[in-house]
Amino acid sequence: GKYQPRRRFDDAALAELCRVYWFPLYTYVRRRGHAKEEAEDLVQAFFARFLAKNYLQGLALSADDFGFY
Repeated sequence: GKYQPRRRFDDAALAELCRVYWFPLYTYVRRRGHAKEEAEDLVQAFFARFLAKNYLQGLALSADDFGFY
């Protein structure tokens, strides 16, 4: 598809997504038996791949989608 630069709020949203989900993913990986450093690397690699693959492309949510009125 056509490249469109991300807008400023998109960067903030991605930062929030990473902030919210980093620890639960890290905890999951640790419980699967991985050492601290390896778990950190795996979670970082997950987010890197997630962002590189642009899985959120085309996703448009409004405040109504989250129950805000």
